[in-house]
Amino acid sequence: MASRTILAGRRIKRASAGVAGALIGLVGLSAPGPAADAPTAIETAGRAKLQICRSWIMFRTCQDYSRVDIPARVAVGDTLYLEFGSNPKSVSFAVGAIRRVDSVCTVFTEPPAPDTDETEVDKLTIAPCR
Repeated sequence: MASRTILAGRRIKRASAGVAGALIGLVGLSAPGPAADAPTAIETAGRAKLQICRSWIMFRTCQDYSRVDIPARVAVGDTLYLEFGSNPKSVSFAVGAIRRVDSVCTVFTEPPAPDTDETEVDKLTIAPCR
């Protein structure tokens, strides 16, 4: 009876080692690598939509501003000095990351994490862009 317990224990160890190896392999496949196709600079039409979000104690609010003038070329590392609104406001926007999908570019102040809710971050949306 003791030999059966040891034999069953060996089978469990082998099976768990195989499952662990498979899980490690799957994690390696699903881990995102560096974004090789992320642009470092884009050409713009000179207009963008700006979203500014503020975190209050109990909640977060975001305000959209359309028709914000921007430079014809925007690159990662630039600091854009934006003026906008009917009651003029100004803000400096540090370009931390650019994402391009088709002809629409989104410029972020910092690269968003995979679990980031992008509806609640500061960003510029530029359409069209090249």
